[in-house]
Amino acid sequence: MPMSRIEDIANSIFPVLKKVGTLHISKDLSERMIERHLEKRLYMDYSSEGISIRINFVYGDMVFDPSKEKTGRVSMSENQDIILRDIGAERQFLSEFDNKIYKETETGYMVSGEHFEYLFLSDHAPKLMADCVIYATEAYRNKRVISEAKIHQSVRLSGGEDYLEYNFSIDGLSDAELKSVLKAYRQKKSYYKLKQGGF
Repeated sequence: MPMSRIEDIANSIFPVLKKVGTLHISKDLSERMIERHLEKRLYMDYSSEGISIRINFVYGDMVFDPSKEKTGRVSMSENQDIILRDIGAERQFLSEFDNKIYKETETGYMVSGEHFEYLFLSDHAPKLMADCVIYATEAYRNKRVISEAKIHQSVRLSGGEDYLEYNFSIDGLSDAELKSVLKAYRQKKSYYKLKQGGF
């Protein structure tokens, strides 16, 4: 039996058999079985197409790419150890991407369109960050949601008149962009896309 098939059985059938009763595994097979902690890694980038997300499941020094496993592009050598994977946790994690904001690609997932990018950055990304190790390009790191900006305000009497002059600015925004943000607010938009790519 090919090693890839043995690993499939070890990761899908053995856990079920262990729950039902006692499982006896031959000595030479059990010596080749290695159990490691699951680390989920996300590689994120941003381009004109949107936010690309690549997923890796890491067990020790073994890296598994679920997008390659779906297409059968993974092979094992006959003398390779059998990594006991947490298939349940992997599937549960991948189910997070069964959402309309994600489009499956050959290498992972893509989030395209201003609205979906905003939803990803404001809602989905913080949840993923709590559960994964994130590797992000500079282009992705520049895409952010500014939820709490530092606002500078001043009030003064205007040139001898009985008028109050009120000025305010937000760190990182030009006056022109600030006007656009206020216009979006008056239009009751839930977000405004900044010129540098953030929201």
